[in-house]
Amino acid sequence: MKHLPLIIFLLFSIISNAQKISIKINVSDLDKDAVLVLKPSYLRDYYEHPIEDSLTNSLTSKINMDRTSFYYPYYFEHKLENNLWENSKNFFIKNNNLNLNLKDFSSSFNVDIPEKQAYNSFFEAYLKEERKFNDFHGEMFLKYNFEFPEQIQDSINQWYTRNWMEEIHLLDTYISKDPKSVIALWKLIEKYEINKDYNYNNLLNKFDPYIKQSFPYKVLMNRINEYKMYANGKKFPTINNLKNLKNEPYSIKYSTNKYTLVDFWFHACKPCLLTFPSLKNIHEEYNLRGFEIIGISRDNTKYIQKWRKVVDENQLPWVNVLDENGIFTKNNQINVVPTNFLIDQEGIIIKRNISVEDLKTFLSKNL
Repeated sequence: MKHLPLIIFLLFSIISNAQKISIKINVSDLDKDAVLVLKPSYLRDYYEHPIEDSLTNSLTSKINMDRTSFYYPYYFEHKLENNLWENSKNFFIKNNNLNLNLKDFSSSFNVDIPEKQAYNSFFEAYLKEERKFNDFHGEMFLKYNFEFPEQIQDSINQWYTRNWMEEIHLLDTYISKDPKSVIALWKLIEKYEINKDYNYNNLLNKFDPYIKQSFPYKVLMNRINEYKMYANGKKFPTINNLKNLKNEPYSIKYSTNKYTLVDFWFHACKPCLLTFPSLKNIHEEYNLRGFEIIGISRDNTKYIQKWRKVVDENQLPWVNVLDENGIFTKNNQINVVPTNFLIDQEGIIIKRNISVEDLKTFLSKNL
């Protein structure tokens, strides 16, 4: 019986290995010693057991991970020269080993989830339109570096909105046909994290109990319910970790102004910077009448000096404070910037993500 502990250990190892899956990848146009990093495709909150790991570009190198009861999307990241990175397409991991043979790093994965062929076939026309939009947007970015002429910006906005609503319509039809669609659920998660103000309830209610009982579905519903605390008419939560430009603690006091625009941004957010000239004009016109702006940067500690430099170079006349390392924004689902809230003297939210034009109209009527 003296060998019993060894036997038990071996049995435990065999059982543990049986509960693992392996991920291997080989990309033909990459060096064999290239390092590929496996990462979750979406916010880690949606993953029951998220994993990040790396392997070399070879089918002899593998990542071992736990089996799951639901499909979770991942991608591989590869470092290029000059600190640039490229990402693979998304693929799904559940409870089967994956040997991924790719011609190049931009190839699609077709062996990861049975549903993928049917999904891609149904959305084929839309995916072509989406690629056309992305190509056009990329060309305009290279040409104008976000300094888009008004006509180009309007065209981009209208095209994006059309695509957005067309995809919603197609998802509605697709989920009605296949209420067990894993890909459709993750697509709705993606859309929610980009635009939390759209009402997704009709689509989410169409899913089969298999989807509704999954971990990511439950997380999504919880996040939707938590987000309602930011609805118009709700009290904006207190932020306890703010610091001003002198690194001193700062507390927002809404009662000192009739209306306050709380504007979330960070130093390298080009769309945020583009709003500054218009906001400066509005601030100059309405500040003495009872309007204030509080700019909250979510910059990391290492970028504090860059944040201060942007404030100084743009001569921002309003209150500028720091949510260091984005602690408040991460904990409160403010994942996209710019994001703003127009708030009254009682700290009540009047409007989330109000445009510059609508802000000016509102203030002209109410101040």
